Amino acid sequence: MIKKLEDLLNLMPEEKKNIAFSIWQKYKIEFETLPGSINKHQAWPGGYKDHIQEVMNIAELLFDSLSKLRELPFLLDSALFILFIHDYDKLVRYQKTENGFERKDDYSDMTEEIQNFLKKEFNYSLSQEELNALKYIHGEGKNYSANERVMQPLAAFVHCCDTISARIWHDYGKSR
Repeated sequence: MIKKLEDLLNLMPEEKKNIAFSIWQKYKIEFETLPGSINKHQAWPGGYKDHIQEVMNIAELLFDSLSKLRELPFLLDSALFILFIHDYDKLVRYQKTENGFERKDDYSDMTEEIQNFLKKEFNYSLSQEELNALKYIHGEGKNYSANERVMQPLAAFVHCCDTISARIWHDYGKSR
């Protein structure tokens, strides 16, 4: 059963849940109107919320399924929180135009900006595991190494959730 965003946020411990609900309230209009991306996935008004809700649902399903095979070295709430904030930059970087939406500036790694935002607004510091997951949720890119493990387990997990939503089900829900 697909859960609504509110139900998914309620799976988090109090501190993370309060942060997530505060962000959702602050950017309620953006959640309902922004696309998940300009043209690659959930690229319709409200697609941002659809994408966030979907990646969190995928995480819960995958976490439960994988946990039956072997214990995972991270908690579900860490995955849910990172998935909720992973595209935060779009809330502040996308703008509505006559022709739809466009980016205010080019994409760049927003890990530090998100970390600073959470610290300043909520006095919350991401763990090293969460920082790694936030940094590599979209892949290792230029940081790929054949000699060391760059993407840690939580990062690999949230990357899978995001990839399923953005690349397999990129247009699912468009007609909702």
